[in-house]
Amino acid sequence: MKRSLLILLPLAFAGCDPLKDKLSGSGSGSESIETLSLHATDLAEGEIDAFVNRRNQVVVLDFHATWCGPCKTLAPKLEKIAAEFGDKVALGKVDVDQANAAAARFGVSGIPDVRIFVNGTQVDRFTGDMPEAHVRAKIVPHTTSVSGQVEAGPAGSPAANDGPAIQPMEKDWLPPGMQRQ
Repeated sequence: MKRSLLILLPLAFAGCDPLKDKLSGSGSGSESIETLSLHATDLAEGEIDAFVNRRNQVVVLDFHATWCGPCKTLAPKLEKIAAEFGDKVALGKVDVDQANAAAARFGVSGIPDVRIFVNGTQVDRFTGDMPEAHVRAKIVPHTTSVSGQVEAGPAGSPAANDGPAIQPMEKDWLPPGMQRQ
C-alpha cells in the first residue's frame, strides 16, 4: 500500500514544486499553504461579495476545505486555468470551515462547489472534482463575454456592447409544421 502511495504522490502534485517542498519539509517552513497559490485569492467571510461583483472578469469562486481530497485535486486545475487567462479570470477560494455563514448563504451542500460569475451574476456552477478539460469547458465560454467589454453601470444596466435585444414573438406565431385546431 505504501508503494502505491509513493507512486501516486508525484503524479498528484506534478507542476506544484512549492507544495511538494512544503509537504516534504524541504521548504523554508515560513510560508503557509494559503500563500503558495499564485493565481488564487483566499477570501474571508466579508470579502466574498466584493470579489464576486468584480466587473469585466470571470470570477470563479471555489468553496473548499483543507481536509477535502477532491478539493485538493481540483485546486491545481482551477489555478492552471485561471493563470492561462490572466486578468480575464479571477479565482477566489473560500474555506467552508472558516466562512460557514457564506457557504450557507450560497447554498453550498457539498464540496468542492465551484461558482462562476460574470459582472456579479452567477452564470454556471459545478460540484465535485472533474477532469481539467471539463473544468475548462465550464469557464472558457464566459471569458469571451468579458473580452473587450466596457464596464457596465449600476447592477442591472446593460453594458455598452451587449448583443441585440430579444424581440417578442408575433401574436399568432407557431413553429413550422404546426397549426391551430
